[in-house]
Amino acid sequence: MGAAVIVVLLLCLGVDWGIIAMGIMALIGLGMVLLAIFFLVCAAALPGAERVSAVFTELRRGNGRFDVAYYVIDGREYPNLFPGEFVMRDRFYRRDKPVRVRLLRKAGVVFDRNAIGTILVGLAVSLPVSVFFVICVLVFAGVI
Repeated sequence: MGAAVIVVLLLCLGVDWGIIAMGIMALIGLGMVLLAIFFLVCAAALPGAERVSAVFTELRRGNGRFDVAYYVIDGREYPNLFPGEFVMRDRFYRRDKPVRVRLLRKAGVVFDRNAIGTILVGLAVSLPVSVFFVICVLVFAGVI
């Protein structure tokens, strides 16, 4: 709603549709670049994370709105960095067997298999889309 009001105000002020479209594309591109940076930081943290055996304890509300998987490692409970899966939870999270996770002790979080998959898919999607939007904005602006 706020974006529509801003677009209407810009049109009332005489701003060209092309400039508005370029601004919208630039904002989307900025969001995608920030998302790609987030996934790159997570991917860079993975090799330095310690591979440990953990036991899944439960899915419960984390700091945000989503359920987060919690694992016990050496008597201490650590949350997964990413939200828990919504579908097939019984298949992904089993309390009866130990699993291998990557632990970032300083951050106090773990990366389970689902988190690693999310990082890989996130990189595969966000990097090319970011490049696409940056190139589109540069072409649209006449830089390229």
